[in-house]
Amino acid sequence: MVSDLRQLDLHVSDYASHCARKLRQEKNVGQLVTVFIQTNRHRLDLRQYDGSATLSLQTPASNEIEIVNAAREVLHRIYREGYMYKRAGVIISGISSNQAIQQDLFDHLTPEQRQRMNRLSEVMDNVNRKMGTDTLQLGVRHVPSEAMKNQKACNSDPLEDELTTEMPDYVEMRVMNIDGSQLRKKR
Repeated sequence: MVSDLRQLDLHVSDYASHCARKLRQEKNVGQLVTVFIQTNRHRLDLRQYDGSATLSLQTPASNEIEIVNAAREVLHRIYREGYMYKRAGVIISGISSNQAIQQDLFDHLTPEQRQRMNRLSEVMDNVNRKMGTDTLQLGVRHVPSEAMKNQKACNSDPLEDELTTEMPDYVEMRVMNIDGSQLRKKR
């Protein structure tokens, strides 16, 4: 069970990311993002809470950034401190084909920004398909799905703000060509 908002945020971000990926695989978009959180109803010794809310996207989407941001916004609205949460989830509804998207006149994203976000999601999907699931993921997720299954990894604090000036602590990045050959290596 989880009580910390940051840990719950990791789980919900991961679920939302998987929902967005599934929408793209099926060439669909979703209009409504619902998030729910629940305590263990069988543990009568603990405080009980069952919260859910839905956010309607201005324009139906399947890109990971919009879906994850919407899910996180909903989670922050329904989260109540002091409860031990057993279950959380993300539901996407209002699903339609990505071929017939009607953009909202007052959408906060321009068509060019939306196209760039969609292209980024496609690139992430291609890399993850080729190199393995969750090779690339959004920074808000921080923890690979495999580690999410490990309760010990979930109890650690991956969002801890630690600044470093030690060279070995920097992430190594390898830039690859589309064909998989390495271009350059950076530290």
